Amino acid sequence: MWRTPTTIIALFGLLFGPNLVGRFACAVPSDEDGQVQLRHLLADEKGRFHARYSFKKAPFVHPEIIGDLVGSLADTGDQVVAVNLLDSQDRNRYFGEIFVQPQADPMVPSWPWVYTLKDGPYAVTAPDISWGQQLYAYRYVGSTPSGLDVLHHRNSGGGSGVFNYIVFVRIAADYGVGYRAPRASIGGQRAARPEFHQREVIRFVGQISLGDRWLGTVEISGNDVVARGRDVYERCDTGDVNIMEALEMRRFLDMDCDDGEAGGPPPAQVYRAPERY
Repeated sequence: MWRTPTTIIALFGLLFGPNLVGRFACAVPSDEDGQVQLRHLLADEKGRFHARYSFKKAPFVHPEIIGDLVGSLADTGDQVVAVNLLDSQDRNRYFGEIFVQPQADPMVPSWPWVYTLKDGPYAVTAPDISWGQQLYAYRYVGSTPSGLDVLHHRNSGGGSGVFNYIVFVRIAADYGVGYRAPRASIGGQRAARPEFHQREVIRFVGQISLGDRWLGTVEISGNDVVARGRDVYERCDTGDVNIMEALEMRRFLDMDCDDGEAGGPPPAQVYRAPERY
């Protein structure tokens, strides 16, 4: 039983931790003929491996990466569908400091908000996650039975809009290739061979739009994602908007919000998560 490579790698993992297992499992060895054989990753029961970056603890996946996957309000469809975390974290494209806002209510257990602020007139050092700031933020909701990670994502361009989404992603091991300059020889040109390197790729699966300044809860129930809340338009109908929101809607949208009593609890919106991906 001690002769199999899987058993040996697992033993090293027990002794030295999951990071070492990840490095061994993602190796890309080459044989004498230059052919590449990828070893199978050591994964858990949901097919995931031990990624270097996390949605739940430091080092966190940079929130602006999630913003790139979700895309711009001015576009439709999917543009950015995958980002290599190993070459993206702490680089010029994703350079903003990451802040963490724990759940304030101890009776409502959930993962913290992870967010970053872009430079601008609204940027402050320790903001609340509200409108009027250029930010990208997410909160980890959980994972589906098929192994997809579910996030509640918020982004704002610095105005009053704070747009909310449910996002399905998966982090997986991958590899890329690079080349060195070929070496010339007397008899001709020798072909440059590909050199393989490890990648950890976050893949965008899909999203659900919850609306502008949506307030509520997102949770996983089996293979369903349940959202209970209202966006600013629905809350206007029930009189559950704050003064600034009411003034803004009256000024810019010609919509008058009565200051009546809020209605009953918001209805639950249920979405079936992808079962095969």
